[in-house]
Amino acid sequence: MIRCRLFFFLVAAVTFLWVTFCCATIIIPSTLEYMTDFSDTIVIGHVTDKYSYWEANNIFTNIVIDVDEFVKNSNGESSSLIKLKIPGGKVGDTSSELNGAPLFTVGEKVMLFLKKINDTYFPYGLNYGVYQIFRDDEQNKEFIDGPLFNYSEHYNLRTMQTVNINEPLGKKELGPFLEGVKKLVK
Repeated sequence: MIRCRLFFFLVAAVTFLWVTFCCATIIIPSTLEYMTDFSDTIVIGHVTDKYSYWEANNIFTNIVIDVDEFVKNSNGESSSLIKLKIPGGKVGDTSSELNGAPLFTVGEKVMLFLKKINDTYFPYGLNYGVYQIFRDDEQNKEFIDGPLFNYSEHYNLRTMQTVNINEPLGKKELGPFLEGVKKLVK
């Protein structure tokens, strides 16, 4: 009987620790090089509309982007409007949220790393492909902020290696960042 109790407490302790560590998992963003290469389209634009709807018992939100600039355009897109499909949203009194899904505000300026699947655009890695652009009037410059700038480690999915970033975390000046992305576009 004592062995049975000891075994139970040992299993309970291991289970508790396992659950604790599983809930603390952090996904490391991939490198800018991989995101740029993997994305079919990279755009800078403004969110002009968003609306949620039911599809196959799930709620989705379409985000309409008025494109200012195609940084990468593998699909030969010519329309100045691109529609994204994001899981989650609110229809009537029913809300659905997916952890890690990006949130958009009508009017905001964004840079998006997009993958096109069956004529539908999705941000790379849900929120990892969405970057907010804002103007600092005091400095008279535009800055960009997003997931890539919040972690000192990135993961290269091609080499399966962790890459340490030796730059300060936080927002970056848009101009130099955009030039760096353009150099990566093939």
